[in-house]
Amino acid sequence: MATPALLFAGRYTNCGLAQQRWCLLRSAAMHLVAETRPQVVVTRELGKNAKLIKELGNQGISCLELPLIEHKEGPDLKKLASTLCDNTFDWIVITSPEAGLVFLDAWKSAEFPNVQIGVVGSGTARVFQNIVQSNDNLLKIGFLPSKATGAVLARELPKSRDGCTVLYPASVKASDVIERSLSERGFQVTRLNTYSTV
Repeated sequence: MATPALLFAGRYTNCGLAQQRWCLLRSAAMHLVAETRPQVVVTRELGKNAKLIKELGNQGISCLELPLIEHKEGPDLKKLASTLCDNTFDWIVITSPEAGLVFLDAWKSAEFPNVQIGVVGSGTARVFQNIVQSNDNLLKIGFLPSKATGAVLARELPKSRDGCTVLYPASVKASDVIERSLSERGFQVTRLNTYSTV
């Protein structure tokens, strides 16, 4: 039985066999990419991708939702509502949309105490948008840093008095940059590890 032959023409004729195969595969892949719309795999938790998928779709980019992240309860979650009930803080520092959602659940359980939020960026601020508009100033966003990073937030958070207090509900996996930087500036920081990602 004869072995099938491959005939390479044009620019592939001067390549070794392995290089010819690579060039052919690359050419086929480029052809396929040119024939289809760009694609993005969205890996956030199921149900939290609709806005991103819609925005990408508006740009002609198709998406595959493949959740690789899941949030779970952190060791301090049960303390959050009681901490809000039993204490008053100058600032609540929120550094992610998930931390914002976890905080809002506890805030409601604590019967809506009056709080001032410092958020890391506009994406995190959007979590609070509907609440801020409808709660008679019980929850207000009082600070957004000049750059959306935890380090900048910690460096720029306004300090109204000595011993200014901060509640920092965070991911178990979050670094200590925010609490350390705020403590160095003289803030009294209470960090609660309220959720984690798996």
